[in-house]
Amino acid sequence: MHETALPTDRHLSTSQLKQRSNPSKVIKVRAAFDNASRQETALVRKLGSCLRCRGRKERCKPDILNPNGECINCALTSLSVHQIPCIRTRIPQVSLYHTVTTENDTWTIRPEIFGTEPTELSSALHTGVKILELTQDYGKPLVVRVTEFIPVDGDQTSYIWSIDGAELELPMPCYAITNIPETKAAMETYMVQNLERYIDSFIDRNDSVVWATFQIAIHRARYRNSILLQKMLRLWIASRMVEKAWHICGRETLGLSHADTAGTPYEGKIPIPPVMDSQFDQIMVRFILNPLRAQVLKILDSRITPGKRSEWFETYLVVSLLLNSITLSTAHDHKFAKLHRHVAAGRGSRFEDYNLIESYFHGAQVLIAHFRVIINGHRPLQSGSPDQIMISHEDLDDKEVRYITMIHSQLDTAISTANFLRKHNRYENIMYWTPNLFSTSWDPSPIYIKELEEGEADLIGSY
Repeated sequence: MHETALPTDRHLSTSQLKQRSNPSKVIKVRAAFDNASRQETALVRKLGSCLRCRGRKERCKPDILNPNGECINCALTSLSVHQIPCIRTRIPQVSLYHTVTTENDTWTIRPEIFGTEPTELSSALHTGVKILELTQDYGKPLVVRVTEFIPVDGDQTSYIWSIDGAELELPMPCYAITNIPETKAAMETYMVQNLERYIDSFIDRNDSVVWATFQIAIHRARYRNSILLQKMLRLWIASRMVEKAWHICGRETLGLSHADTAGTPYEGKIPIPPVMDSQFDQIMVRFILNPLRAQVLKILDSRITPGKRSEWFETYLVVSLLLNSITLSTAHDHKFAKLHRHVAAGRGSRFEDYNLIESYFHGAQVLIAHFRVIINGHRPLQSGSPDQIMISHEDLDDKEVRYITMIHSQLDTAISTANFLRKHNRYENIMYWTPNLFSTSWDPSPIYIKELEEGEADLIGSY
């Protein structure tokens, strides 16, 4: 007669070991997935869980027949009143700026500029290197070294525009940046030196809420040594720099004068050559903007996604500045389209790149939704008085407490303004997004671009 061998510990599952160590405790063992569940799990891993399911810590169930639509959980609750959108976009995926400039794409197709990593031009002569002082009309100049180059097919060596059907041209000397790492370092120094000048130029002091938010962000970055806000402010100014044109402001002008630009769109200024402009654009995007964006969004995601509320104040400041940057980038795209009288086929003339602007809108809604849903970030200032329970967890100094009190006192006006702007589709206005962090009437649904009615263009900035 043979006895049945008892399983040894090494043959037991984790749940069986726990049961043996504590026989009185009932251990729940998850049943094996069937094929449908496995298919669903694989789809969730591919698409990601939606915000509502993550916020409620539920298993997200995508619709197999419409995987890019609402998940089953959200569809079942769509008839009830809720403000948690079924979005799967994560914070690190948010779009904040253009990665290529439509017009600049035609100025050169060199792989040294648009390849994996911008490098010096292969046809650079490296004879008679010149030092240029450049400006965007804010603060101290940017100093860079340039050299002549031999143009190749695809290099634009002049600026071309048309007036009443007649094509006009401004020939430009063939100069390009000669030291990419040195130029990157110079641009980073320029950002630190001129941050407050850019803020002063882009933010109206009469917009007291926005202005105060930037000042308190600078205060916390500088005097509280907030690494996240230091990076965020650099990301903000870099986003402005990539949208503005550089022009020559020093004694060295590459043989050009203001007389050469008289009667052109560049009158009163000396623009940099087209290929050099493309170099600046790609150095900024590849070496400065992309790393800063990745760092800021990664840190922000690490604070919001786990539901951390202890760092509410700094999280709020970063999200506010991101929303402000999105608004300014939206306004820039509108101004660019208006200046060049561009019309997007099948869309309209309000924006240069409609897909880009729609990605901005989606990104703004993603940021607002995560702030409100995951950490209930809207609650401290939405109640009758600032939520002392949440704020008490913060290490706030007197200046920061006064700021919170001021924001709370002006919140109703700011929300009313934002509601007006949304009703009238004033996407380009600086108050369009941020008040929605706290508004009880925030609408999480997608925003579809509407064209301006005749006569509305001049009202873009007003409210």
